[in-house]
Amino acid sequence: MTIIIKPSQLEESAKVGIKFRHAIHQHPEIGLYLPKTQEQIVNALNSFGLEDVHTFVGGDNVTGVVAVIRGNKPGRTIGLRADADALPLVEKTSVPWISQDKGRMHACGHDGHVGTLLALCHYISKHRDFAGTLVAIFQPGEEGFAGARFMLEDGLVEKFGIEEFYALHSDTTVPLGHVAFVHGYATANADVFKIIFKGKGGHGSRPQMARDPLVAACECVLALQSIVSRSVDPQKAAVVSVGCVNQETKTVLVSFRNNPLL
Repeated sequence: MTIIIKPSQLEESAKVGIKFRHAIHQHPEIGLYLPKTQEQIVNALNSFGLEDVHTFVGGDNVTGVVAVIRGNKPGRTIGLRADADALPLVEKTSVPWISQDKGRMHACGHDGHVGTLLALCHYISKHRDFAGTLVAIFQPGEEGFAGARFMLEDGLVEKFGIEEFYALHSDTTVPLGHVAFVHGYATANADVFKIIFKGKGGHGSRPQMARDPLVAACECVLALQSIVSRSVDPQKAAVVSVGCVNQETKTVLVSFRNNPLL
């Protein structure tokens, strides 16, 4: 039997999720070790009366949190995942729950992801009339720190018997109150690598006596743009972005993203 939950039934849980989202937003943390965020999440889960809560899933320095909620009927074990880390950005908003830690901000919406999953945990903890088991996963280190890999290598799937994973991502291009679905791949996988140019310094008036790595780096930036246009099947999607050029170290930071349906 399919259980349909109406928005009106989630109002109380939504308010709880919003409360914790604001609290997490005020104290953003970066990377794999998010002690304040982990504490907020665990406190929320405990306040819901949940007892099967696990911390540091992923290792001693990886603050992955997992909560297990079992339904009243046998069924599949489903993992729902929310990432919890922030970005190294200065927040320039005027919201009452603005970041209290300068240089850190939940700019990618992970506080909203955590709030959404906490809201669901709050509701499910009071309505166990479903078949199967919900495994709520709060993952640190999504922003380039391979948090998912650490949790998987720590036996996430085996320990909790997860059969399927689901996740969501906030998207400002989707109208408020709507949920968007994409057939196949929805977002791109990213690989980041550095290209270092080594040269020989000299005076600008005598370029023939120097080997200018800056010119070589600029040529490289332009050439990288031809990867997508000349080396990728036009039927597929790919993005190559040069995110940073550091003149002191002559380094170009490149992000390569590719999947069949971007």
